[in-house]
Amino acid sequence: MVKKDDDDEDDDKKDNDKHNNNQKIEDNVVNKKEEDEEEKEKEKEKVETKEQEQQPQQTLLVTPPTSQPVLVSKEQEQESNKSNITEPPPSQSTTTTTTITPTPVLVPTPTPTQTTIITTPTPTPTPTPVINKPTMMFPPRDIKEDTKKIWSRSFTLLPVGVDLPRLASCISVFNDQVDGSVDLANKGNVKKTILDILLALKEMFDGSENQEELEKIKANYENIPRNDDGSFNSKDLVEFLLKEFSENSPILQVLKVCNQSIIAPSVIELKLGICPKLMFKDAGGWMIKVELVDSDTVIVSHCKKQQHMDPRKEEEYFEFIWELEMIFNRDVSSLNQVTLSILSLTFGEKTRQDKKDEYLALFNSHMKVNK
Repeated sequence: MVKKDDDDEDDDKKDNDKHNNNQKIEDNVVNKKEEDEEEKEKEKEKVETKEQEQQPQQTLLVTPPTSQPVLVSKEQEQESNKSNITEPPPSQSTTTTTTITPTPVLVPTPTPTQTTIITTPTPTPTPTPVINKPTMMFPPRDIKEDTKKIWSRSFTLLPVGVDLPRLASCISVFNDQVDGSVDLANKGNVKKTILDILLALKEMFDGSENQEELEKIKANYENIPRNDDGSFNSKDLVEFLLKEFSENSPILQVLKVCNQSIIAPSVIELKLGICPKLMFKDAGGWMIKVELVDSDTVIVSHCKKQQHMDPRKEEEYFEFIWELEMIFNRDVSSLNQVTLSILSLTFGEKTRQDKKDEYLALFNSHMKVNK
């Protein structure tokens, strides 16, 4: 009995060894199949990748197959082993042979899922054009022609009605044929008025003999409508002038050059032609002179004073007076000559010598005494 028990123990041990070997064989078979499936899927992916490269308009995303492991519980494994063990009949010898047939595990091959993505080409944005600022170009300047064009405008298109009230006190009228030192517009008033200028021009052109006409001008002037502060409405003033004097009369032709517009070409020439590198501003002292030189010539001149833009810069300070001179025929129907000149140039007490030399070099050729 003892020997039989030993034999049974040996048989059990052999059975366990065989069982373990069979289990290893089964695991190897399963692993081999899984590896084969993975190799197939890799080859398939390579083929699909090549096809995708040949079709640039479509992008195929292939979800690779996932190998799902087969889960076998311990009880199922023991039942399977028991069903595969063949027990010999009792009459046979004490040696027991156990044959284990491996249960094949089928791993399903999933159908690969394909997702087609149609890529729409991204539009290329249109670049914003770069606009280069044009270089500032000024029209050619001709001070005589530019001044003449302004004077040739209609009387109603010039700012005479606006400018005459404020410039009347700056206007002087002289008759060199009688006495060139007497200002005919100076009638003893503290401040010259529009009426003073009109009467002086009438006297210069027609003489002072006709007192009746002078009195008529005074009466009509007093009838011009006024604002509450005593000032004129420019439209009413222009209507009075056109009614009292014809547009082509010498008096209105002179008034057409006694306004802000007529000096515009001269200011431009100063800033762009004579002294383009200097910064300056008005210093007051605008004077307008109307002069009957002889029986054939009338001269109207504007004189203005300018100074350094910043008077606090004492080492660079300067002042100058410029003159616009317009020469007409006797009845002021023809503008014969236009001249822009520098009458004087002065410096401050602390102006540096190098600055004086610089200013003299700019203005010297335009000084009236050097022309």
